Amino acid sequence: KEAVKGLNGEELPGFEGVKIRCEVVRPQGPASDRSAHKEGPSDVLFVGNLPYDAQADEVWDICRAVGPVVDVRLAEDKKNQDSSIAFVQLPTPEDAQRTMNFLNNTPDGICRGRQLRFQQSRRALNELNPTSGEAQEMNGTTTTVFVGNVSVEADENALWEVCGRIGPVAQVRFNKSKGFAFVDYVSCDDASRAVHGLTGVIHLGRRLRVTLE
Repeated sequence: KEAVKGLNGEELPGFEGVKIRCEVVRPQGPASDRSAHKEGPSDVLFVGNLPYDAQADEVWDICRAVGPVVDVRLAEDKKNQDSSIAFVQLPTPEDAQRTMNFLNNTPDGICRGRQLRFQQSRRALNELNPTSGEAQEMNGTTTTVFVGNVSVEADENALWEVCGRIGPVAQVRFNKSKGFAFVDYVSCDDASRAVHGLTGVIHLGRRLRVTLE
């Protein structure tokens, strides 16, 4: 309690404008026990649609505008030379959800003119492999799906939303005039699940056709 009283609101040395936030929490057991708990969302956000040469500091600054950030790790999407992805660890799952809600589809979540896409992971940061991309950990051959029969009323945001129900999406390439899109998932498993989970789903009056690319 004395630490909370003495440190809360103080500026963090060496980080201008960054203030310390302290609160009393109940003990949660050994860290190994906490990391093994897989129920519910984690304290990690997946960030998609980053510029390919984005730096960790850029992601850090965007997320830090909402609150404290624990760690940022970049992972290049080797298959797509147009974009990159990142994993951001926040202090708590609640902080991750608040950051995601604050930055998604808002000007605060834009990096170099690109609207970043934030999704909350169900895996702890130490369970991911950001260096080579989470997709490299999964069994399968592709992380890309073809989505056909898309309504002319749809837009890129709508596709991000519906495809993101399956799992984290790295990028959506939408050909509106022809009614189809290529959707890059982070993992091969999610791409496979999308085929089964989205095929036949009626979206804006059209029945989607989804296949692995």
